[in-house]
Amino acid sequence: MNKKELKNAVNKAVYKYAESLGYQMSDDGDGSCVTFRAEGDNIADSIDYSRSHHDTYTLNWSSNECKADAEKIEQYAKQTLQQEEYNYALLFPLTYKEGLYHIADIIDVDGNPWVERDEALRIMREVKQMSLYPQYK
Repeated sequence: MNKKELKNAVNKAVYKYAESLGYQMSDDGDGSCVTFRAEGDNIADSIDYSRSHHDTYTLNWSSNECKADAEKIEQYAKQTLQQEEYNYALLFPLTYKEGLYHIADIIDVDGNPWVERDEALRIMREVKQMSLYPQYK
């Protein structure tokens, strides 16, 4: 999964989340951001969402409810991005050494933050089996 695929996955999840909050998405077609707007609300209660930075923006005079929803959407985007990066790093470490460092950060074996090679490979196999991506099992 490259950066573009990662951002697309996060954006699709954010669109669904915003829809679950009662917002409809409108896309102006420039590729940089989309606007979420609740049906019947005025234009001041709309949320702009940056596809590349996963940030939300509202007008200063937007309602408090709209601002709170914007914060929820942004937090959801950040959490989803972090989870996707975490899954990707465990499944496909860039190098063997980086993969070991990543696992060492997650798991502390016998009080030692450094995991032996066999232990790291065992953990990676277990993570792949628990993965949300069945095609990589």
